[in-house]
Amino acid sequence: MPFDLERSSGTWKIGKHSDNFKEIMMKLGVPAEALDMLITSEVTVECTVSGNTFTDKSTMLGKTTVNTFTFGEECEETDHTGTKRKVTYTMEGDSMVFVYPNHDGKGMVVRQAMRWTDDKTIRHATHTIEGDALVINYSNHDGKGLVVRKTRRLVDANTARTEYKIGDLEGFYEAKKI
Repeated sequence: MPFDLERSSGTWKIGKHSDNFKEIMMKLGVPAEALDMLITSEVTVECTVSGNTFTDKSTMLGKTTVNTFTFGEECEETDHTGTKRKVTYTMEGDSMVFVYPNHDGKGMVVRQAMRWTDDKTIRHATHTIEGDALVINYSNHDGKGLVVRKTRRLVDANTARTEYKIGDLEGFYEAKKI
């Protein structure tokens, strides 16, 4: 089915997470001093669409980042740490594809694709789709061989769950549509 960007519109709030979420974030490189604030803070993401342009407004730790993208044009994205990256979004068949030509500042190219899989599934993203889940596999997340598997799926129409697996460490967080 064609990718329907409108279905991603709305405001999402990240809520509950696994008891070992702090350990997972440390494994992914989040500084220890930021973890307590990250875990107790409210995180919201608002997606809006206008024609060929969409905006992603994310608020975390009192800081809001707003990124606006137009399909087919190279744009600049800024994350919560202030890191800026070039990215181009395009439509390829039933997928929205985004390509970062230099994601890590060292020449690493990252290509992700998002697509609808059925009427009940909001979206699945990146390298593989397995059943009703978006699966992101990182074979070298930290540049030192750290293997990370991240799986996202819709629990219900208003709840998205992201699960992490890093070696034998597993955890999750959930986001609620508000």
